[in-house]
Order: sequence, then C-alpha cells, then structure tokens
Amino acid sequence: MNGLTRSFVITKTQLIPLLLHKKELVSDKNSPYYLLVYSTTSKFTKISVYPVYVHPVIKFLIGGSRITEKTINEILSFLKIIHPIILHTSGIVFTDERYEYEIYFTSSRDTNTSSFKNKLTQIPDIEFVEVSEIPVLNEISQ
Repeated sequence: MNGLTRSFVITKTQLIPLLLHKKELVSDKNSPYYLLVYSTTSKFTKISVYPVYVHPVIKFLIGGSRITEKTINEILSFLKIIHPIILHTSGIVFTDERYEYEIYFTSSRDTNTSSFKNKLTQIPDIEFVEVSEIPVLNEISQ
C-alpha cells in the first residue's frame, strides 16, 4: 500500500537550492531538517514544507472499509496519549470504497512504533495500519 502522499526529509543545505532564490518561502530557516510532503492529483501536485527539529519523522497510514464517529474519537484519544508533534495530516480521505488517513509526526528514537501499530489495529473499523520512518534524502541515495 502506497498511501495518499509521498514524502522525504532533507537537510537545511539541501533546501536552499529548491527555493529558487525565494528564501522567505520557508517560515523557519533555522531548522536542521525539512519534511517535504507531495500530494498529487491528476491536475496538480501540492508540496508542503515543514520545519523539523527532531528526526526521525514517522508516518502512520490507517484505514478500513467504513469509519464511524467512535473510530474517529478513538484515533484522537490515541493521539492524545502518545503526544506526538504532528506535522501533517491528510484528513480522512475516501478512496476505492475505503477510507485512509495519514499522519506525519516527530518522535524520539526510543518510540515503540510497533506498539503504536498494535494499539491502532485494536480500534474498531481500522483494518490496516502501516508505520514507516521517512528517510533523509541522503539516506535514500546511499
């Protein structure tokens, strides 16, 4: 499963050439990392840039065939418990007769993402959970 968006993390020095001489396009120029999230449709691609002070960035992709208010409330309760620094969410998106929800957040290295995955799969109507660490661009090419 690919998810709703594509993403990677870049360093501050990698960001500057991307700005095309418009350094004011980034709200925080002192961040060591930036998360780039690409949301693509048939007509356009939206690129969101988020300053990131802590790496790794974790992405949860969750979904199922139906969603209820109880499911939404339990997801929100779970997020309150883990206290992530949320960078980006897709909102609930309906695709191919199912819903998907993506959330990108920062976390410390000792975060137990497999434990998070297990807890999320116990929420009613969540049929799949994918957890991935978003690589830094340098790590992709190596």
